[in-house]
Amino acid sequence: MINVWNLVCLNQRVAAFYAEEHLGEYGVLSLADLVDVKFTILRPLEVSGGTLVLNADDAGLVEYAKNVNHPLCWFSLEKDSHILYEHRKQGGPICYVEQGKIYFLHHDSVKFILNVNEIPITLNGAARYNVANSLGVIALAKNLGFSNEVIAGALKSFQGDLKDNPGRGNYLTLPLPKPNRSQNSTEEQSFQVLIDFAHNAHGLSAICETLIRLPAKRRLVVAGHVGSHSDEEIREMTRVVAKIKPEYFYSPEMLDYLRGRKAGEISKLVFDELRQLGYAEEKLSTANTCLEAVKSAVEHVQAGDLLMLVGLDERKETLAYLEELKLQI
Repeated sequence: MINVWNLVCLNQRVAAFYAEEHLGEYGVLSLADLVDVKFTILRPLEVSGGTLVLNADDAGLVEYAKNVNHPLCWFSLEKDSHILYEHRKQGGPICYVEQGKIYFLHHDSVKFILNVNEIPITLNGAARYNVANSLGVIALAKNLGFSNEVIAGALKSFQGDLKDNPGRGNYLTLPLPKPNRSQNSTEEQSFQVLIDFAHNAHGLSAICETLIRLPAKRRLVVAGHVGSHSDEEIREMTRVVAKIKPEYFYSPEMLDYLRGRKAGEISKLVFDELRQLGYAEEKLSTANTCLEAVKSAVEHVQAGDLLMLVGLDERKETLAYLEELKLQI
């Protein structure tokens, strides 16, 4: 989800975040190695020139930038960021949020772009990682010469739903299954689902921070893991998700992604960690497939609940099932 992501457009480059992911693979043994690999995006700038867009809220990127000799454009969720302040004093371009509004500033010319709550993928600002991603896009587009109107229009039109960006920060409102509905209740008979394929602690933290900012009567979780993660990585991701205090926790088998582990081994790790955190046995469930786990979770939802689905395989089947739920009357 949100390691370094690169938008390669003409002679501009942008880096938003980086985090531990796939260490030990392809000769990348440390976070420092990963940063070096990700910053190969600088090579075209050495030939063509151009601007490197960076996230001032990422300490690693700030440190790395000390050795970068290319023109920079910084963005931040905080207008008062000292990185932005110093860069602005030197006449450099910056992009930031102030009281829910996004601005781009260069040479003391401040341009209002749009409101955060006008960008669907930010979920009215709850998804702060997508606010940051949007700032990076705006900064990149401004350095490419796009007008404010074009930039704002593009961000407003990208819905981040199952059609525009399936499996990435999708937030759905679905009708309760008929057996779950209360005949005497006056509250709306629906529940919410947040879907993301986050599969490391950094990505899960961003999704969980988003989920905590969203209204929910109760929270339920279906979280899958691939076998290539170490025991400690799986335990760490479990601890991250446990912070949202889910009512039920489902750990499905992903038999196509065991990657050397035995069936049931990952769920055993997850549940052992949750028990140490005080979770009762009746709150923990496994399933033979991700789709089975999702269906089981849906059987337990009540009006106003929020169901989080993360790191799952069977993506096509799961999304199709959720689309079927939308058609219920």
